[in-house]
Amino acid sequence: MNTIEFGKCVVPVIGSYDTVIVGGGTAGASAGISAAREGNKTIIVEKSLSLGGAAVGALVNPMMESFVIHEQNFYEIENRLKEKGASTRDGIMNYVYSTPENKASVLEEMFLEHNGTILYDAMLSGCTKENDKIQAIVVATSDGLKAVCGKQFVDASGDALLSRMAGVPVSIGDDEGFNQMTSYRFEMGGLM
Repeated sequence: MNTIEFGKCVVPVIGSYDTVIVGGGTAGASAGISAAREGNKTIIVEKSLSLGGAAVGALVNPMMESFVIHEQNFYEIENRLKEKGASTRDGIMNYVYSTPENKASVLEEMFLEHNGTILYDAMLSGCTKENDKIQAIVVATSDGLKAVCGKQFVDASGDALLSRMAGVPVSIGDDEGFNQMTSYRFEMGGLM
């Protein structure tokens, strides 16, 4: 398929993949690494210019302890951070730390090693469906609208953007509709 119809537009298809991941934050990058490692032709569509999401772009850096079993990617990310000279643990909390640059670099290296494809600077604009199944996503790029076809789609957008566009029911917040409080992180230098 060379083009798809999207509203009144005919949009060029830039590729067809086994797995299309919308969002390249830590979760999306990990999903991409796993899918590509298993032999899926995989693409991560990311609106920014690096993998890592809030961990990289908003300095929400530690990979925090959780109540699920950590799998292969978690430990491989930490080992690769150590190979780059990062001190990943502070001995107080069970968090894995790094610089944003190191985390972005490790995530990209791990994904590309398994022949993954990354489409940076691409904002999800919509999707097309057939028989209630997503067939393609449409993204806005510096070259205009482009379509990416796929067999399966992972919504790692952080706000269920693809799911909502596809008409999948989603819920927001806790039982009362409240979301997690925001935090503000920043870096300072040159202090005397």
